[in-house]
Amino acid sequence: VGGVGFHPSHRGWEAADVARPLLLAPAGDDPAAVQPGGALAQPLADRFGGACAAVPFPEMLHGWMTRGPLADAAIERDYQRGMRLAVEWLGERMKA
Repeated sequence: VGGVGFHPSHRGWEAADVARPLLLAPAGDDPAAVQPGGALAQPLADRFGGACAAVPFPEMLHGWMTRGPLADAAIERDYQRGMRLAVEWLGERMKA
């Protein structure tokens, strides 16, 4: 199926270590490597094609999905967007 990584940290692993497609959802302050076209995101996209994606959340800070205060309207908005994105992406992979 694959996996979803919100505000991903990739210390200790590289694209060659990944066996299934990933959906990367980096925050604005996450490293360039996990942003679209980055040193990790691009090799994954090249390897897995359309099954792999990097969808940035430029207004968010690392950790917003797990510890962002949902009382903040922007965090609530992107939290909801992120959850929809993850459910849709995983749903598509499970159909295959």
